[in-house]
Amino acid sequence: MLHGLHQTTNRLQYELVWNNGIGSKENAQYTPLTQPYTFATSYNRGSLIPGREYLFKVRAINACGSGEFSPPKGLSINQKPQRPSRPTVTATNQHDQCGVEISWDVVGNGGSTITSYDIQIDNATTRDVDMNKCAADHVTTRKCFIKCVDL
Repeated sequence: MLHGLHQTTNRLQYELVWNNGIGSKENAQYTPLTQPYTFATSYNRGSLIPGREYLFKVRAINACGSGEFSPPKGLSINQKPQRPSRPTVTATNQHDQCGVEISWDVVGNGGSTITSYDIQIDNATTRDVDMNKCAADHVTTRKCFIKCVDL
């Protein structure tokens, strides 16, 4: 008699566990998603909460016993990103500072890191601004000063 199996079978079964979106890979407490076990090779879990990282592990079970659990596989549910609002544009023509400063508000990123912004100027023909002409920290400051010679 084998212990730990709910039924004796020659068919391969699977046990799927998860952290219910609580805890990290280092300290997650796993609970079964399939009870007692399943023959299915896929599983669909609904009602997940955006912003949490869900961790899943699976192991195979047959008449000889249970295998080791797989390493945790993470899944994050992101929120829908927000549409950016219109930026603020301030023109300057004082001393040696001729140009425009463009600034913008924080945008809800839906859980994904914002790595860059794209600025376009519409003056007869739309063209992209070389973001290298902005300060290197424009992603965090959300400002860009464009000199008149670059317009």
